[in-house]
Amino acid sequence: MIIKKLSLYNFKNHSEKKFEFSPQINCFVGNNGAGKTNILDALHYLSVGKSFLGNTDLNNIKKDEDFFTIDAEIQNEDSEDIIKISQPKEAKKIIKKNDKNYDRIADHIGYLPSVMISPYDSNLISDSGESRRKFLDSMISQTDSEYLFDLIQYQKTIQQRNALLKYFAKNRVFDKDSLEIYDDPIIKFGSGIFEKRRAFVSQLNPIVQNFYRIISGGKETVSVIYESHLLEHSFEDLLKESMERDRMLTYTSKGIHKDDLLFEMDNILIKKTGSQGQQKSFLIS
Repeated sequence: MIIKKLSLYNFKNHSEKKFEFSPQINCFVGNNGAGKTNILDALHYLSVGKSFLGNTDLNNIKKDEDFFTIDAEIQNEDSEDIIKISQPKEAKKIIKKNDKNYDRIADHIGYLPSVMISPYDSNLISDSGESRRKFLDSMISQTDSEYLFDLIQYQKTIQQRNALLKYFAKNRVFDKDSLEIYDDPIIKFGSGIFEKRRAFVSQLNPIVQNFYRIISGGKETVSVIYESHLLEHSFEDLLKESMERDRMLTYTSKGIHKDDLLFEMDNILIKKTGSQGQQKSFLIS
């Protein structure tokens, strides 16, 4: 799948720009502030429907304008598709494929898989587990639409459970039966997510090790380790055992929303011992 043409209108600092791409390698060259990274961000929008820089959609509208659009012509094996993303200031974002709106933006994820390498990748090592979970979820969601659906449903259920816990605390009441209503959907969606994450990391780890060995010349051994409460406990037991703690904290303290990835070099966390060069080599791997 190849992006043949790209058109930007009022996207960040680009009023109107059009590009035709080579099916091989494409390079963007220009002065600082010319908008090279913004072009890459537009390509990322085509892939997952949002900025890789973490900007909100409205902040990506060019100053003093009322909307932005990103249009692209995509070459498939036997056909061409037109993808259009539009974001007005006063309405929600729309993604169209061949002039037909997606019912849900999530339905677009996976159509155009992408890999982004940027200076911000260092946050994967230095930031909290939330960054690594987002990385993991983004990777799997681009090739598994069922995973993305389960993830959305799991997150909604956790939000509802947390809202009920806060209601209990605010009103100084507690209803165990009402709280346990959320157990079944949490277990159902969370267990599927856990199994797919575990399988994905088991496949990812030897690939990372191989590429790191090529880049570093085999000087160190690295590994990606999946950390989850479910590795040692069933989901049902976790929810039961943490109920009283959750009541005090007013949020769900155990589950796959607390999963993490451990990045190790010679069996020690790479953020503790890895040099800047070693960390960058690991991230590229």
